[in-house]
Amino acid sequence: MPIRRRNRFAFVILLMCLYCAAVQADVDTVTAEIERHAASAGVFVGVSALHLPSGRRIQVNAEEAFPLASTYKVPMAAYALHLVGEGRLSLDQLIAVEPDDLVISSPITRLFPHPGIRLSLLNLMEATLIQSDNTATDVLFRTIGGGEAVTAWLADSGISGMRVDRNTADLIRDYMGIPRVEASMARQYEALDFDGLQEADWNRFYQALLSDPRDQGTPDAMVTLLTGLWQDAYLDAEHGATLRDIMARCLTGSTRLSARLPAQQLPLAHKTGTLGGTVNDVGVMTLPEERGAVVLAVYTRGTSTLDVEAGERAIAEIGRTVYDYFLFSDDRDPQ
Repeated sequence: MPIRRRNRFAFVILLMCLYCAAVQADVDTVTAEIERHAASAGVFVGVSALHLPSGRRIQVNAEEAFPLASTYKVPMAAYALHLVGEGRLSLDQLIAVEPDDLVISSPITRLFPHPGIRLSLLNLMEATLIQSDNTATDVLFRTIGGGEAVTAWLADSGISGMRVDRNTADLIRDYMGIPRVEASMARQYEALDFDGLQEADWNRFYQALLSDPRDQGTPDAMVTLLTGLWQDAYLDAEHGATLRDIMARCLTGSTRLSARLPAQQLPLAHKTGTLGGTVNDVGVMTLPEERGAVVLAVYTRGTSTLDVEAGERAIAEIGRTVYDYFLFSDDRDPQ
C-alpha cells in the first residue's frame, strides 16, 4: 500500500477511534445522570433506550428482571393483533363481559356492574392500553388463549426475557394473598377489611411479588418488542399501525415519561404499569427536527410500596435525560 494511502487510512481509523471514544464518554455521562436520578428518588431503576436511526443505546440494569405490572398489556395486545392478522380473530367481533370478569381499577367495572355488556375486540384493546382497564385486559387475556399463548408467541418472535402468566385478577389476588374463587375479583376486593393492614404488610406483599418470576421482564426485552412493533417485524403494516395509534392515545402516566417532555411538541406512544413499589413506563418518543424515534423502557423498584411518587419522579427525570441526549448528540457516522 502506498505511503499516502496508508496515512489516509490510518487517519480515518484515528478519527473513528476518537469518535467512538467521544460517544462512549457521552454514554457514560448520561448513564451517570440516570443513576443520579434513581439515587435521588431512592429507587432502583432498569433503563433501556434505543435510537432507531442510529442504533445507539443507553442501558442501565437493562437485563434485570422487573415485575411488568400493566406494561404486560402491550404483548397481550400485540399477540391479539397477530391473531387478527392470521384470520383467527377479527377486530369487530363482539365479546361478552361477564359479571365474574369484573376487576378493580377498571372503568368498565365502575360504569357497567350489571350483566349485558359486549365489546368488540378493538374496543377491548383500546380500553386495555389507553386506560389500562383491568376488566378489559382479562377479557382480552381469555380471548387470546391466556398467558401461555402470549409467552410462546414472544419466544417464537425471538424475544427472550419476558413472560406473561396471569390475568390481572389473579395477579392482584396472588399479590394480596386473596384466594382464587369463582366470584369476581372486584367483589372479593370490596369485601376485604383493609383497616388492619400496616405498611409492613404491604411491603411483605411486595417482597413476595419481587421474588415471583411470573409476569416479569427486562427493559431490554420490552425495547426489543417495541422496536419490532414500530418496524412491523412482528405484525403486518396495517395491524402494527393499529397498535401504534392506540398507544399514542394513552391516558395514564401524565407524571411519568411525558411529565418533563416538551408539552404538545413531542409525540409519545406509551404504556404505564404500577403494582406495589413497582412503577413503570415504556414507549416510543418521536424527536423533533427529524431526529428519529427513541424506544424507551423505564422500570423502577421502590423501597416502599406506598411511595409511588418516587418512582414517577425518577421516570420523569430519566425520560427527559434520554430525550436531551438523543436530541442533542451527534448520531452521524464518522466519514
